[in-house]
Amino acid sequence: MSFKAAFSSRLRSLFASRGVVFRAVCFVLSGALAFFALSLANSAVRSFYAGVARDHFVQPFHKVIKARSETKQRALAERDAAKKDAVRNAARQAGSLASPYVEVGEDMFFPLLVRVWLNVDPSHTARVANNDERFPLVYERAVSAEGFVPVVGLTFGDNSFDIDIRDANGEKVAQHSLTALIEDTDDIQGGIEVRKKAARNDFVSAAIAWGGGLSALQDSGKTRYYGVIDDFGDVRWLHQRKGISSPWVVFGVLFDRRIFLTYGAHRLFATDIFGNKEVVFDGKKASHNRGDYYIHHDYTFTDKGTMLMLANPISKKREWLSYDNTIVEVDSNSGKMIREIDVKESLGDIFDVAAGPKIEDYALISDWKKDWMHLNSIAYDAASKTIVLSGRNQSAVFALDYETGALVWMFADPEGLTKQQQARFLEVPEGYVFHKGQHDAQLDGNRLRFFDNAVLVKRKDGSYTDPETTPSRIVEATLDLANKKITEVKTYAPKSIFAKITSGIDVRNGKYLVCYCGIMKDAFGGYVTDSRNDKGPVVEVELFEFGNDGSELLHVSIRKGLGFRPRYFDWKEMVEAK
Repeated sequence: MSFKAAFSSRLRSLFASRGVVFRAVCFVLSGALAFFALSLANSAVRSFYAGVARDHFVQPFHKVIKARSETKQRALAERDAAKKDAVRNAARQAGSLASPYVEVGEDMFFPLLVRVWLNVDPSHTARVANNDERFPLVYERAVSAEGFVPVVGLTFGDNSFDIDIRDANGEKVAQHSLTALIEDTDDIQGGIEVRKKAARNDFVSAAIAWGGGLSALQDSGKTRYYGVIDDFGDVRWLHQRKGISSPWVVFGVLFDRRIFLTYGAHRLFATDIFGNKEVVFDGKKASHNRGDYYIHHDYTFTDKGTMLMLANPISKKREWLSYDNTIVEVDSNSGKMIREIDVKESLGDIFDVAAGPKIEDYALISDWKKDWMHLNSIAYDAASKTIVLSGRNQSAVFALDYETGALVWMFADPEGLTKQQQARFLEVPEGYVFHKGQHDAQLDGNRLRFFDNAVLVKRKDGSYTDPETTPSRIVEATLDLANKKITEVKTYAPKSIFAKITSGIDVRNGKYLVCYCGIMKDAFGGYVTDSRNDKGPVVEVELFEFGNDGSELLHVSIRKGLGFRPRYFDWKEMVEAK
């Protein structure tokens, strides 16, 4: 008899001579042993997959399949693009002095930019005049080397304009009345609710960035906009970016008749109103030994021919080395980085970095220790040669010496600090309630101005102030730096605005332009606008213009997410740029 047969016979004999309990116990033990064996096998298979198969077989196979699929899709996309380009170029070439071709919506970055193709010598000039009584715009522009004239200042819907062409001798050679239908494909104008129109168009419009929504800090797939809105709520110029990698792509700064905009996380480019753009800074090329830079929040210009920008150092492993605490200076022409200023070193031991932020802002601080300061605006004051900064998470507005980077003055609540730490704090008038989570600090002579979001304030007993009774406000402080004090502080709140973050102001000719993110979640779980509401997580950007008497001149609501830094936009100055 074989061993197998003998073993089987003895096993059957053993079970036959035993009771039911013994057999049941054996059955359970056998099942447990089998389960243990299967678990070991499963663990071994998983370990083999994780350690060998995944890295050496599965992932390379997936990469090959994905690469082939992407190559095929890219080839199809290139073929379709080539066909569209051929049709487009044929239409462009068909444009002539006698029969111009009006091209609408071909520039994905500037959807309101219309090109009139004439295909004449660039020595020809065009006089463009729209036929919009509410927004009359007239300007002259040379025909581009490519053969077209850019038309700006139009809006979504039907537009009509006149264009006169003159040759190099100034003789009129053609005159046309043309139309352009610009479709609001992304519901941009449709997402704007004009709640109060201005009484008249004074031809100075509001430039504002918006887009992204409450998830803007995490969601990189949203479309962001930098637009110019006229006094009646119509969008007149627009830059849009879809599926971008940085939520701050639409921050815009107006300087020297150009608009400076971030492009993704790394690059900054400048464009004129006619869509001629160039990259002026690339954070990847201006790398440091630890990695490179993400441009963040804000940038400004000096009288030295340089730019100062807030940037985040990124490691070679794509990890943020710090949050919004670094200033980078670059040459405005070459884009070459000149130096880096670490604000933590400039402030020394004034703030306890390890303790984290002072303000209670649970909804937005992603890393309590790294995000201890969170710079959100930067300005350069040529008269005092200082860099003026706003640090949201410490509720501090302060200035650094441009040459040395040393702290010059600090406007913040000094409570909890030693007398030595408070030495460079400005003395404030008695009774001033300190700002919380401010934004957009600007220095004009001896007058400091910023938007105070007045985010949730925690009382000494641990309770919070009621958001409904703690409105945001504009703060204007008169500085006496020789005596290290603030002689006067005016707060301006013409409307019960309850902002959370972002926001900003601009002032011109006694008028205040204010924007804020209209509805943000607070620590109580509610959503706050002009007062507590029951609408739920609705996201709006509110844009106001007020007279210095507190009268509301303009109110526009944009249902497209977070809103940033409004600026008055002088159309006459922009269209005259050469």
